[in-house]
Amino acid sequence: MSSNSVQVRQVIRWMAGLLFAVPAFASNDGTVRDESSRGHRTRSTYSLEVQPLGFGDGLAGGVMGSYYLRPDVHLGLKYLRSDEVSGLFDDYRAHSDLLAITVKEFTSNSFYMEGGFGVRKKYVHRENRDLIIEDSTFWVTHTSDYSRTDAGFLIGIGNQWQWSRFTIGCEWIGAYIPASPTRVNGNKEEIREDGSRRNLSLDRSDRNTETSIRLLNFHLGMVF
Repeated sequence: MSSNSVQVRQVIRWMAGLLFAVPAFASNDGTVRDESSRGHRTRSTYSLEVQPLGFGDGLAGGVMGSYYLRPDVHLGLKYLRSDEVSGLFDDYRAHSDLLAITVKEFTSNSFYMEGGFGVRKKYVHRENRDLIIEDSTFWVTHTSDYSRTDAGFLIGIGNQWQWSRFTIGCEWIGAYIPASPTRVNGNKEEIREDGSRRNLSLDRSDRNTETSIRLLNFHLGMVF
């Protein structure tokens, strides 16, 4: 084999090493310091983060804290709030509060899987007008104000990058899956044109549990 071929192979190996090696730098005492996200996690104890933007049942945001059990396993406490988009044809407003304990496991330098268990409470206000045709024709307004509480599992996958004092990431997709019966508190009322009122029972749809999907939930914060 010619010396030129040997030199070419050495150059290729050297370039491949630069491309795929984990970033590392020498400190003042000569030891090698790992500057990858995982390397920074090995030197951290906990993090505090905010989620300024995301999509769940509408626009979502929240706060979270994590304790590093190991560099790749984090125990967390998470609060999320989602505000749903108002109805187009009736007066509909709703938001959800979710509090969960989570475990996040990194399977590579930045990719993670997260699971947990939490309690969700959803507040709903709905008002709509219906035309009633009986002996005469008149309008009826139905107003509902209630809350729905359930407990369930939280799952998600994403990427998170870390530096010495800063972290940023995105949960690409996640879900909240109810695992308990729903407890409903509230009322539903019918108001007629003449001002008369009567209380109604909440519909079955008001009591249904529902799985919530989350997309593109960005989070960032400080590491200690």
